[in-house]
Amino acid sequence: MLLDNIPIASKALGSYIKYSFDEFVPLPDYCDIEISPYTFEDNLSVAENGDNNGNVGDDLNISNGVNGLRIARIIAGIDDFDPAISLKLIPRLPEGWEKIEVNNWLISTHSTPNLATINFSYEKSTGNRFIMQLESSEKLSEILVRVGPFPGRIRKVRFTGEGQRTDVNTIRHGIHSWAFTRFKKVKSLKITALAIIY
Repeated sequence: MLLDNIPIASKALGSYIKYSFDEFVPLPDYCDIEISPYTFEDNLSVAENGDNNGNVGDDLNISNGVNGLRIARIIAGIDDFDPAISLKLIPRLPEGWEKIEVNNWLISTHSTPNLATINFSYEKSTGNRFIMQLESSEKLSEILVRVGPFPGRIRKVRFTGEGQRTDVNTIRHGIHSWAFTRFKKVKSLKITALAIIY
């Protein structure tokens, strides 16, 4: 996902989801967990035919549980680690996904003494169009937004929203094009990105 190799990352994500949820590929009775249908195995054992043979280590150790949160953070593209920018939003839609929605995600803003919570959605619409919405509990001094993937032939994207219209050149990475823009002093944001030059 971090390398934007969406086809391979989507397959890996599909397997991770498939083998972390007992209802998709049931665990054998001798190792089924009673608390939840979700399982985060230390060492998963998958048979050649795809059956889940159960764990060969501990159930739900903390590092395995955290991996799910790391994957969610990468898909949503939430990056609050750069002290120069309050927030970077670089969502990555796996193949077959049309929308990402995150609610009450805690971030460090670097620009205020408080932590903030955000509600964020990113949706692929028709005709090479993406829609992004953000609500923050605190005003963010600056956010950097990336939208895409657009087909590689797309050279320019128009961002509209918040009473502004901005055309930006895309950056090609691999077989796709991506568009970046910045917004200052944001507490609420709704933007649309549309490919305009092919």
